[in-house]
Amino acid sequence: MKDKYDKLMIQYGGSVPFSVLAKEHKKYKKITNKNKKDKNTKKKNLKRQNCNETSNSNSPDSLGFCSKRIPDGVMLKGKDGKIYRNKNKKWIKVN
Repeated sequence: MKDKYDKLMIQYGGSVPFSVLAKEHKKYKKITNKNKKDKNTKKKNLKRQNCNETSNSNSPDSLGFCSKRIPDGVMLKGKDGKIYRNKNKKWIKVN
């Protein structure tokens, strides 16, 4: 935001109108809010909802990540600290 403010100072000769500052602030606020919303929705989509199958107690299923909802190829750390890969809707331990 400071860089944009410096550019506006040069453009307007040292005194930037408040209306211009308000527009720039709204643009900046929209961008930051949009990024926050995207991150939150991605995490919520990965969490389990009505997934009651737990094949291995140490797999990410026990941490709340359902293997049926997460796409194939995703790697997550399990309860035991080992890495598991989602393959064919099942958690498989990676060596």
